[in-house]
Amino acid sequence: MPGLEIPVELGAEFIHGGPEITLALLREAGIPAVESTREQRYLEGGRLRSIDAFAHARQAVQQVSVLERDVSFQTFLARRRLPQKTRSFARMMVQGFDAADPKRVSARSIAQEWGEAGALGASQPRPLGGYGALLDWLAHSAVKKGACLQLESTVRELRWKRGAVIVRGSFLGQAFVAKAARAIVALPLGVLQSGAVHFAPPLQEKRPALKKLAVGPVIRVALCFQSAFWERHRKQRGSPRRQSMFLCAKRSPAYRRCSKTPQASPRPMCRTGSRIRIRAAATAICWSAARVPVNGSPSR
Repeated sequence: MPGLEIPVELGAEFIHGGPEITLALLREAGIPAVESTREQRYLEGGRLRSIDAFAHARQAVQQVSVLERDVSFQTFLARRRLPQKTRSFARMMVQGFDAADPKRVSARSIAQEWGEAGALGASQPRPLGGYGALLDWLAHSAVKKGACLQLESTVRELRWKRGAVIVRGSFLGQAFVAKAARAIVALPLGVLQSGAVHFAPPLQEKRPALKKLAVGPVIRVALCFQSAFWERHRKQRGSPRRQSMFLCAKRSPAYRRCSKTPQASPRPMCRTGSRIRIRAAATAICWSAARVPVNGSPSR
């Protein structure tokens, strides 16, 4: 974004868990994965109060190892005896963190993610400079080794037989055909479900799984202020380190992060899984859409 010294991610931002392949590629590219600390606050009675939303989320699924019969997360919450605050923040985490609808998302998948074996609340480092730097390095490395990188292409058909794949589509309005021994298909769920790409032979074995998955919308807004006013608040409190701050409002599933560690920026980020209202004097606004599965294991 013009005028900002740091990138504004339009898609993935965090490194969730400890994916060895991603971390190995970052090391090879010479891009550090930056650890971050964070604090969370929520609005109550006109004041920002400290909260650990991740702890409330974990409490909501505590001692739930296996659900014999899967239900929606909303039904799951209704059956549990929980403090109202825990119930509220668990619902907010599903909407704002997992970007899913509590009425539809699988309680079993949420329990697996948030439970003892999950990594909820663990450190979520980010590639320094954003994922764009890693993708640029990957693209240049592939081209150096003889690969042909063709973007802005629409694939309409993929025909497969053992040892051979034929791909047909259009590139800048012109038809093209590509042939190879193998093909890696990484299409979004919505494209696979729409039938926009014809597969021969058809994906018969995958259709039942595709029917059980759905996508949920995410609104992501970046606001650029003239100064990072939350940094003054941090210094007044005597906090020794710059932190990422998450601000939560009970009436909205939005999670607002007010700085990007360790790069200082007057740019707060807001994420939500439903409609929100924002009132602010901002010099720049951007938004993008993201999708995560519901009725299946959440992923980002």
